[in-house]
Amino acid sequence: MGCCRSLGSSMLLRPSEEDLQRQIDQERLINRITTLIYQSRDLPNILKQTVHELRQFMAIDRLLIYQPHLSNASETAVVREGIVCESLAHDGIPSLVELIHAGKLTITQSDAPSLHFISPDRTPISAELILPIRLPTGLWGFLVVHQCVGERLWEERERLGLQQIADNLAIAIYQASLYAELQAQKASLEEKVLERTQSLRDALFASQAADRAKSEFLALVSHELRSPLTCVIGMAATLLRQSPERVLPEHKQRAYLETIHDRGQRLLAIISDMLDLSQLESGRAFLNSQAVEIGGLAQQLLREFEPLAAAKQIHLSLDNHLYDHAAAKHPFAADPQRVRQILMNLLSNAIKFTESGGSVVLRLWGNEADVFLQVVDSGIGIPVAYRSTIFEKFQQLDFYRRRSYEGTGLGLALTKQLVELHGGTIEVESVVGEGSTFTVHLPSQVRSALDYERETRSKGPESYGVSQHILLVEQREERANLVCDLLTPMGYQVTWIADGETAIDHFDGATPALVIVNGSVGVEVLQALQVKAEALEGRGSTTDQRSTVKLLGLVTLDDLEAIEQVPQLKAMHLMKLPLGDPERLIEKVNGLLLELD
Repeated sequence: MGCCRSLGSSMLLRPSEEDLQRQIDQERLINRITTLIYQSRDLPNILKQTVHELRQFMAIDRLLIYQPHLSNASETAVVREGIVCESLAHDGIPSLVELIHAGKLTITQSDAPSLHFISPDRTPISAELILPIRLPTGLWGFLVVHQCVGERLWEERERLGLQQIADNLAIAIYQASLYAELQAQKASLEEKVLERTQSLRDALFASQAADRAKSEFLALVSHELRSPLTCVIGMAATLLRQSPERVLPEHKQRAYLETIHDRGQRLLAIISDMLDLSQLESGRAFLNSQAVEIGGLAQQLLREFEPLAAAKQIHLSLDNHLYDHAAAKHPFAADPQRVRQILMNLLSNAIKFTESGGSVVLRLWGNEADVFLQVVDSGIGIPVAYRSTIFEKFQQLDFYRRRSYEGTGLGLALTKQLVELHGGTIEVESVVGEGSTFTVHLPSQVRSALDYERETRSKGPESYGVSQHILLVEQREERANLVCDLLTPMGYQVTWIADGETAIDHFDGATPALVIVNGSVGVEVLQALQVKAEALEGRGSTTDQRSTVKLLGLVTLDDLEAIEQVPQLKAMHLMKLPLGDPERLIEKVNGLLLELD
């Protein structure tokens, strides 16, 4: 609604013909403004042109659009800004912006959609009309009309015409806001499309790179296997073709046998690397941790590599700064075979990529809790572009067709997996043409699961009267075999079921004390098992049936996120995959089952 104030007498009545013509002109003005609104998206120009034409048409001294700071609309607030646009009849009419900045006029707004102009020095405003501009979302601002010179009484048709203009301006403003929002959403969608396209392109490139790497690896392996096998088969055939009349000299026979042995060892090393890597990736590998004297192991390895280094005239040395193992209260624990593999791979690479006359140093330092192994060579070095990929499978610096160096590209990938199996890290620093430095950090390990089993067999589940039946729900055969191999020697009876639905059907007849379930079976299966486990609590305890069954979930990060969304599964016990340390699983199972008694 608008409000009006008039000082002076009323205006003279105009003839009806003049009123009719003025009404027609007003309709034309409204039509022009409406057309402008629907044909243009330039909101500032629409507001400016509307204010200018409307002021001229109605012979108004000052016409403006005011948008207050609506954040303060809950309380009466003094606003000194917010003039969107303004039109003045002539230079003698002061601008409202100047009056506000000079402190000669103050605008106040209360909760109601009304505006008040307060002038300390009584700046003349003989008549004013203030009309709200309302959007569907609420009050946006005001259309303000001031008569400053002379007296004026606003007629009803003028007020209605101005309100109609204000309503049309509201349409233009709302339309502009929707268009701006649409443009922002369009820009956001275009950005997301570009990001998604780039991610798909990256995934495609990665997939193509993986395919190329696998193809190169197959070519490498075929060469690495075919060459030794051809040699072995040829020399074995030569030895088999001997006859009593035609016997090879003894030194040739020995040379042939040594070559067959060396090539056989080479083939065995390649196959062992492939099997070890496969075992690590499938989650079947675990550590047989025990006290290990790293210094002695390093000295033994250097003696083994000494002939290979001497053949290339490479100086091989050991720089040992380790603590005194014999005096240590808690000797460093690790899997000696895995540590041996790590050092063998690093030393073998260092010697292979170091030219004649170079040097390779094995440096050791650390304490009872952490050991650092560092292999420093003066070899060909690694270009920066390759350093991020050298620990990936099937990667080799030397392209296989050149065959400057032997190898399948699995050595460093296997080394990294073995280091991470110990909970350690491996880093590389290199300068092309000057050499490379590989640094391995290994934390001390706990006792192996085998040692734990031997020490605690006398305190197994039978000693505590704990039910020995465990239901295992696991789709992967490798991990199921691993869990069974760990828990069966402890005296537990493990029933393995691969399918979640079958496990639910089997649950009532099995009456397990513990259900170990892989989180990948889905939250629906986990909820169903949880419901069945909780249902046993109300049945009481008998000699052949427990009153409580606990659930232990083996989960990945993705499984964990899904489980956390289900409130019913908050009581479920969890262990993260992969199972790097078998002792943790044994301790967890024993602890959960002992809690039941």
